[in-house]
This record gives sequence, C-alpha cells and structure tokens, in this order.
Amino acid sequence: MGCRRPQGDRQAGGRRVLLWVGKSQGDVDGKRTPIDAANAAIVPEILTGRAFVAPRFVGESTGLDVSWNADACSVTAWRAEEQRQPCSYEARQRCMSQACFDS
Repeated sequence: MGCRRPQGDRQAGGRRVLLWVGKSQGDVDGKRTPIDAANAAIVPEILTGRAFVAPRFVGESTGLDVSWNADACSVTAWRAEEQRQPCSYEARQRCMSQACFDS
C-alpha cells in the first residue's frame, strides 16, 4: 500500500493505540505490541469500506476487560472497576460512539 501513516489512531484510558492495516503488531504508547501473540494472521483489515480490528487487543490495550461469548457470537468489554452487566442495544451504540473513548 505504501501508506506510512497509522490507519487507526485512538487515545483511550490514557493510552494511545495505533493500528495498521495488514500489520500483526500495533503500537501502544510507543511500544510495538503483537495484536495476537499466538496468531500472527490476526491483522486489521478493510472489508467493504469498513475497518475491522481485534476487539480484545483494542480493549485490553486501553485498560478494559474483554470476554468472548461463543454462544451469542459477541464481545463484551468493561472497565475492571465496574460490575459487568449485559448491555442493551442502545448502550452498545453509545459505546461505539465517542462515549467510551472520552472518559
């Protein structure tokens, strides 16, 4: 691609996370970090004009606890100090907006 600038740049939880499309490492506060140390095939990618990234990497890099529910095919992320509770659709939509990154 030849593009040298980060494809994703978001500051959250006091940390800066950079991701590059097609790269198996991200940058967390200036430190190169594997997105998935067990599987180098896990990389950010663009599909039909949308960026797809590994939610566990982004969540844990910004201080969130992350879990995968295989039965529901869903990822849940929460702040460790908060009690984990199921989210409504509206709450998930708020989280996908700036709300989670602004606190």
